[in-house]
Amino acid sequence: MRTVAGIAVCLLLSSVALGCGSGGDGDTLGANLDAGYDPGLDGGVFGGDAGVFTGELGDAVCASTMLEGRRAEVAMLFLVDRSGSMNCAPTTDAASCDARPVRPATGSSKFDLVRASLQQTVAQLRDADRAGIAVFGSDDACGVSNVPLVPVASLSSSQRANMTTAINGITPKGATPLVGGTTVAYEHLNPNRPGFDLPKRRFLVLVSDGAETCAPNAVTNFLATTVDAARSVGIRTFVVGAPGSESARSMLSEIAYRGGSASSPSCSHGSSTASTGDCHVDLTQAGSNFGAALSASLLQASRLAIPCEVELPANVDERVVDFDRAVVRMTSSTGQVTRILEDRTAWCEQGANGWQYEDGHARIVLCGASCDALRADRAAKVSVELGCRAGGAPAR
Repeated sequence: MRTVAGIAVCLLLSSVALGCGSGGDGDTLGANLDAGYDPGLDGGVFGGDAGVFTGELGDAVCASTMLEGRRAEVAMLFLVDRSGSMNCAPTTDAASCDARPVRPATGSSKFDLVRASLQQTVAQLRDADRAGIAVFGSDDACGVSNVPLVPVASLSSSQRANMTTAINGITPKGATPLVGGTTVAYEHLNPNRPGFDLPKRRFLVLVSDGAETCAPNAVTNFLATTVDAARSVGIRTFVVGAPGSESARSMLSEIAYRGGSASSPSCSHGSSTASTGDCHVDLTQAGSNFGAALSASLLQASRLAIPCEVELPANVDERVVDFDRAVVRMTSSTGQVTRILEDRTAWCEQGANGWQYEDGHARIVLCGASCDALRADRAAKVSVELGCRAGGAPAR
């Protein structure tokens, strides 16, 4: 492709390469590339084969050069309720389970199904991601451990084995110190704690079958202060209500809403009626399908951790690059290329389906079905081509 003065950007998500351009002599991006510039892209991975641009912008795409960087990592801490009621079958009603929280004579308990679903979910996470497991309560009563069963770490084969061993060794017993367990779990993901070395994208995945039973008077302050504080430092909370949590819908829904994983902007939260709320994943009616529904929900949580945005270099010369002439494509793991159109009709959260700029021209975000497709195909790539303004580079 013929070199045209200016800059081209090609960002590849969830793969191994990012191609970018520096055209002309001495442009800012080109100089920084020589100095080892890392744009800190939060949208995925790059470094490797970049290739050249052959899109419909043609020579209007400003020249080609390779830019290498690092792909964004994700940290997930799975927080599991190990109270005695998790011994019951998912088809046992809450009152009967509370009165006699024992394993069913035949079939699986709720915790058996949680264990299997966690193992399936961890198996599907990427090696470069980080994950760990914590539980509440830790002493067969209301105790909460300051140390996770398995601290969050990169998913090496040994880390995966440690998580499997830990979850297999849990026996449900005791009460439900959900507030204390969640508060301590947030500390493990808190970027302000000493020795913190986790990535920017951090998720707490909470699975519980009941309401707080150890410190019910602490719930209001926990919802109004602790969950908000966690969200303010970048921790998102994904909440699953297992069968038995009917009376905890309001609390679990509020955690999900304040924690940044609400099922929809208009979901029900903040109700004074304990059994009302639907911002979380409510599996109380799943019955015998609880295992499959939980596996699907945990897979959804892991997909939410995959970013749908592409950060653009901060020092692109807007006198040269025409941001209104961007072409965005997704290449699936099977090689199918799909053009994604810009959608300015609404925000992503309000139903947009396509791509749009965010924070000026700082990044490109995929919305709706295109974001879903990216998250469902972990080997998919997204490329962005930025065209030049008419007349090329400004006079120097």
